[in-house]
Amino acid sequence: MIVHGRWYWTSDREDLVPEGDERAAFLAYPDGEEVGDEEARRTGLVAKMRRPVLDKQLAVPKTK
Repeated sequence: MIVHGRWYWTSDREDLVPEGDERAAFLAYPDGEEVGDEEARRTGLVAKMRRPVLDKQLAVPKTK
């Protein structure tokens, strides 16, 4: 999978957070990097990258 946005490890390397998060300490994945599916699932990157997309979809008002 291709990484969208920059993702960082927290200082304890327990969690991945997006760029701009105050807990970001170490760059884990730069924008555009290709990551294997297994690694993306193991690190939680798949779920974390999906969340902003879902948030945007839910924020769009439905038209009649």
